[in-house]
Amino acid sequence: MSTPLISICIPVYNGEGYLKACLDSALAQDYSEFEIVIVDDRSTDGSYDIAESYSVKSDKIKLYRNENNRGLVGNWNKCLEAAKGVWIKFLFQDDLLHPSCIRKMAEAAGESNALVVSERSFRVEEQVPLEMKKYYEEEVLTLERIFSGHVPPFIAAAKVAELSVQYTSLNFIGEPTTILFRKELINTLGVFEKNIYQICDLEYWLRIGSRYGLITVPEPLTTFRVHTASATFNTISRKVYTAAYADPAILSGKMLYDPVFAELRKNLPFKERQRLREYHYLKQYEAQLYKKEHPEVETPQSSVLERFPAYKKIQNGRLLTRLIHQFMVKRRIKQNKG
Repeated sequence: MSTPLISICIPVYNGEGYLKACLDSALAQDYSEFEIVIVDDRSTDGSYDIAESYSVKSDKIKLYRNENNRGLVGNWNKCLEAAKGVWIKFLFQDDLLHPSCIRKMAEAAGESNALVVSERSFRVEEQVPLEMKKYYEEEVLTLERIFSGHVPPFIAAAKVAELSVQYTSLNFIGEPTTILFRKELINTLGVFEKNIYQICDLEYWLRIGSRYGLITVPEPLTTFRVHTASATFNTISRKVYTAAYADPAILSGKMLYDPVFAELRKNLPFKERQRLREYHYLKQYEAQLYKKEHPEVETPQSSVLERFPAYKKIQNGRLLTRLIHQFMVKRRIKQNKG
């Protein structure tokens, strides 16, 4: 079996507190053929200096710095542009790779697979609020929970499509640090979606998984760190409009209409397609309601939502959506009381 080059991509922005440990874990891999691609997004702390000091010590490190701040998704895509490997392995600045991570994921990938996901462990730091700790320790959605601890070694594309509707907008696959995927896929599937802010990673995994399925590695090969300064924590704490309405509406809209999700739609039974459609209408409706109540909200996502067919139908007062929304509100009130 060949030993393909793997690009460990580390998008960096103001991560000086954890970056050294992150880079040490990348350099400690027991797999020989890898490069480390660091792209600094105009950090204002000491991140770039730390990365530069490491790049001097190791010729495996390729260091770049953006001329202007590109934002989270823009920086991820810059990493893809700079990477030379056959495979892409993201590593976030506050996360860690176990020493055998790259080797074991490459072995699982083989010669023809497209997407590999490993289990991960969570390191939740003390300053994180109790509610967030409980979420990561007891509630976060994982493949292990979905399959009751018996995750199959291969999850077929049709099953990925089914789960994508069953758990719409919930990242049941994993964070970028847990993923390995073929770089050549960007030639047909494109890069990360700039108009989805919180679940842009899920959207991309679904593009791949709903076509090719995914390989699973039943071992925690990465450590996902949760702390109050992390991108994940800040993203979850964003405006309700983005997290609860706009992101889910755009993702479900793409799943319904975008050519890149044609295989996903083919794999969905009629009933599931209808379920996805009603979910999209509901999120569009909720987004419009929220904007009426909060007119100060204005993001590029608003204009994206207006391009979907559901937008005007909602504005024209689609009765079924209003009834579904009323039912959902009553159910939430009942659940909160009981």
